[in-house]
Amino acid sequence: MVRRTLSVYETPPDVGRCHNCGIGRRPLAEWLIWTLPMTRFALILLFAAILIAMLAVTTYAAFDRSIFNVGPELTSDPWFHATLADAYFGFVTFYVWVAYKERGMLRRAIWLVLIMTLGNIAMSIYLLIQLVKWRSADGAESLLLRTRAAATA
Repeated sequence: MVRRTLSVYETPPDVGRCHNCGIGRRPLAEWLIWTLPMTRFALILLFAAILIAMLAVTTYAAFDRSIFNVGPELTSDPWFHATLADAYFGFVTFYVWVAYKERGMLRRAIWLVLIMTLGNIAMSIYLLIQLVKWRSADGAESLLLRTRAAATA
């Protein structure tokens, strides 16, 4: 069976509609993915908002106290360890994509240091840079995959 890729404006054929609200029976998140177009502008707004929020919350926390003065009540908490592991595994996952996309070892090393030290701040900046360079007419592949020039370098 050949699967056809739907336009962001098309509704998947197997989505049922509620007779009251018109929303499909699928979960809300899946319905949003199918109905809201993720344009270049929307993605830039999203990652700019994440960057601004992370800068704001980090600045707020830094003015409250140094990260080195959080104390043993926080660092001994198992949820602190789980949250930290979750964040850094996410950073590594994102970095694998960055290492795939970037051409040179120096660029890869710089982004590794930035992502591991700044986390979502660096990740948002990287995505904003990629989105500014991306022409949405070229398709998502040109945003997500290594360019032909990068692949041969």
